Amino acid sequence: MDDAPADPTRRRWLAAALGLALGCRRSSSGRRPLTVAAAMSLSEALTAIARDFEGAHPEVELLLDLAGSQALAAQILAGAAVDVFVSADLAQLQRVVDAGLAEAPTTIAANRLVVIAGSEVALAEAADLAAAERKVVLCAPEVPAGAYARAALDRLGLRAAVEARVVSEEDNVRAVVQKVSLGEADAGIVYATDVRAAAPGSVRVIELAGAESIRATYHASPLRGASDPALARAFVAALLEAPAQAIFAGLGFAPP
Repeated sequence: MDDAPADPTRRRWLAAALGLALGCRRSSSGRRPLTVAAAMSLSEALTAIARDFEGAHPEVELLLDLAGSQALAAQILAGAAVDVFVSADLAQLQRVVDAGLAEAPTTIAANRLVVIAGSEVALAEAADLAAAERKVVLCAPEVPAGAYARAALDRLGLRAAVEARVVSEEDNVRAVVQKVSLGEADAGIVYATDVRAAAPGSVRVIELAGAESIRATYHASPLRGASDPALARAFVAALLEAPAQAIFAGLGFAPP
């Protein structure tokens, strides 16, 4: 029903999105807000880490804004009010650092790429992505997952052939998972940790054999305009502590 109570995590995401759009920070609880703009692929991990951080800092409400890293970087560069930026690659965070808006990045976790194919799609290895009848979906080149995917395809000598089969380019990796899961595309390249976002039984996973060296790395920085710089730094530090690293590991992320 439309008037049902909102999920607390969704409330945090919506509140953060509103704050970003208005260039201000707002808390729905009266507690001190800490706004974290983070890559969509970190949604489950950071939701759990946020809960622990709030437990250790009961005066704080952590507001998550989850989107493609390139979109978040653009918002920050346009003046969005953010305390911490967590990017799925260094390039997008470096844009913000180079503009003088963020402190030096800290590497917090890593990920790997896999091919996903619809459960009924005859695809056994990455080279099958180049088949004439194949419909492939990737993240756009400026999206970290899209850049990593193209680097892996370059490594395999498949980039031109696979790009010729691309039927859409998405703004974030979860959109790729959704399109393959719904049968709107035959296959895509995503982070291994995002396979859990697919409907059960809707996709199969194929390893990118020969491109294992293409490793996605996540980076975090406090923003120089943070409402509480010490608290923003404390959150980034917490991402490297054992409880947060255990959450990352439990969801399939690798250590930094």
